[in-house]
Amino acid sequence: MAEWKKVIVSGSSAELNNIFASGDITGSNISSSGDLFASLVTASTTNVVTYNTSTGKFHYTASSNVGSDTIGIPTDGTYTDGLFPFEPTTTVANAVDDINEVLAGLAPPAAPALDYIDATSWTSADWDSGNYYLAFGDSLSTSSYSNLNLSSTTGFSNVDFGGIYTGSVGSTNNLTTSRIRLGVLASNTTPITITLNNDVAVNSGTYVNYPANAFKANSDPAAGETYTIDINGTTYIYTAATSASVTNGATSPTGPTITLTAAQTGSFIGTGQSFSLFRHRTGTVSIPASTWRTGSNYARVSSSIAGGPTTYIDWVFDPAAASGNFPYTFSTPTSTSFSATGEKALSGVKYYTNISYNFSCSLSNYYKNSYRSGTLAASDSSQGFNSQTSGLISTLVNIPTPTTADSIFQINSAHTFTSTTSRLLSASLASKVNVSNLLGKTGNSSTLTTPTILYDNVNTSNTALTESFCLENYRVPSASYDTQTAASTALNTFPSASALATSDLAVYNGAARYPTQLLNGGNINGSTVVYKIAGQPDYSGATEDRSFYRVFQNGVSQRATWNIRLDGSNATFVTVGTSLTGNNMTLEIKVPDETGWRDVIAAAPNAGTYNALDDGVGCKSGATIALGGTGGDISLVSERLGPSEYFVLRFTVGSLWTGNISKITISGL
Repeated sequence: MAEWKKVIVSGSSAELNNIFASGDITGSNISSSGDLFASLVTASTTNVVTYNTSTGKFHYTASSNVGSDTIGIPTDGTYTDGLFPFEPTTTVANAVDDINEVLAGLAPPAAPALDYIDATSWTSADWDSGNYYLAFGDSLSTSSYSNLNLSSTTGFSNVDFGGIYTGSVGSTNNLTTSRIRLGVLASNTTPITITLNNDVAVNSGTYVNYPANAFKANSDPAAGETYTIDINGTTYIYTAATSASVTNGATSPTGPTITLTAAQTGSFIGTGQSFSLFRHRTGTVSIPASTWRTGSNYARVSSSIAGGPTTYIDWVFDPAAASGNFPYTFSTPTSTSFSATGEKALSGVKYYTNISYNFSCSLSNYYKNSYRSGTLAASDSSQGFNSQTSGLISTLVNIPTPTTADSIFQINSAHTFTSTTSRLLSASLASKVNVSNLLGKTGNSSTLTTPTILYDNVNTSNTALTESFCLENYRVPSASYDTQTAASTALNTFPSASALATSDLAVYNGAARYPTQLLNGGNINGSTVVYKIAGQPDYSGATEDRSFYRVFQNGVSQRATWNIRLDGSNATFVTVGTSLTGNNMTLEIKVPDETGWRDVIAAAPNAGTYNALDDGVGCKSGATIALGGTGGDISLVSERLGPSEYFVLRFTVGSLWTGNISKITISGL
């Protein structure tokens, strides 16, 4: 590229031949491979001379004020030592634009224009952003509710009668649609608080340029902005000075409140140095109920600074949902298709093991004017069959779409009870359905109570060393059990489905009891239970001393000592031969082929002082056994319980016993 020098020419001819140069350029040695431009100075104008290589002449071109249109030649004669490939003929406007673009890249970014709002900061017990159906709309209008037909105004989809309205408060998924649906409100005591530019993240490094939720403010510190809030077509105007924060300022005293911070300058995030060309604010808007209308509502905010209006928000206001203007009314619930099946027998008493029926009732006024969609489910704390007998299982109730505003909600649910943890001993099942709109309205409930039932499906397993009194598979009939064979073959032979022998205690409600302590004084057959299996026993006349026999099995090692623990209530352990009055109880064990019935309460004798097969020999070797305690240690003295052998335990009470034994645990084998 040629080096440029300043050339001074004089004359006014269109083609000049006489050149007077300042510096080392003369008329006779100027040459170039392209056009040369120089400043032509005359008495009145500054002009341009062009050197034409084809003619070898300079060409004079008149131009007024050429110096203000082009940047000309710099003092050092070249632009190649700079950032931009400028030429002397580059216009001033283009040069300034290039420089300005570089400066923009070096400057901290400006906060975005105000274009988004959301209501993430607003919460209320009388609001729900979930799925609601509307019982009003263009096809079935009401006189007091505004229909949700905003598509032509806000771009929101319309929701007609029976249509679903889904709120999405705080959801960033709606940024692309520029519309936010808040939900259904029932109370007007809490204003809606919306955050301006809620989608803007903080711009920062070591220092903060602008904070989260910032939006562009006027860069002129002497000026301000105007903010317009549009609520349901009514506009409210706010003016905010750049240098000050503002709260309210609405032209209408009943209008919404706007709260804005004072405009702050941007900052370089690396140094914290202020950058005054850009300013920003943050702010919120509070929309009071005085600006709402029943039914459909919408709002958005505009700023006089560059940028379009914000996103729309919309919500549905249903005051009747909280005030109870339409109280729920239930019909009397009924049970249909009641069925009691299955059978379990214990001590001659027969129990059902499966109950099923259908719960049915109707509900009025549920559909006014908005209502919860989906199902009534027990998992919902306010709706569904969540207050009922433990173990009762209810099917979900689908909430159908109404056909008219006065539609009746029919509630039907199939109920089953096969609980393995509950017993119904002349008890009822209670099904309680709770219905609420979840919007502050108290709601209502309806309860169905079944007739009394005799039910037991608790099947906690017994083991070779534990007795839970839920089954009778290790229980054995009253007998002497003189041999191991007699003990082993007696397993699973107790006649649970037959009436008890006069020597046997009863197993009832998870424990061993005297038969008169059962339902209805032991007269199960004569009880008033509505649902009971036929052929029940009557033990009401029992007066004999009665016993419970149970077989336990040793492990792999021979034993002479082990521990017995009994849990229950109202049992006073006494030695064999003591009168069985009140709650007195004797406790004995026998190892077939090895011992007689040994008294667990009496102390074990010294070796060689007794006959091994005699009854009544003591075997206590420590503290006396007590209910619920650590149990009693026993000793066979010189005899042994062989590997895998059985021993039989029996306890005996009189007819006045009011207690129970609920568990037996053997340890040490």
